[in-house]
Amino acid sequence: MLKNVSFKIQRGEYIAFVGESGSGKSTIVKLIEKFYQIESGSIFYGSFDQSELNAIYLRKQIGLVSQ
Repeated sequence: MLKNVSFKIQRGEYIAFVGESGSGKSTIVKLIEKFYQIESGSIFYGSFDQSELNAIYLRKQIGLVSQ
């Protein structure tokens, strides 16, 4: 379970999630891409709450390269 996670990603910025197996990397990505529903807290894209955005549109805006 993820707890107290907070970060900001600026437009055009490249980021990496690195950590041990089971640390929540894949869960974070699936939350960002709206494959999982948020149980608590929120995700914003600029001034838009994730719940306001269409999942298909959102996924087209994100580039993902897995190992």
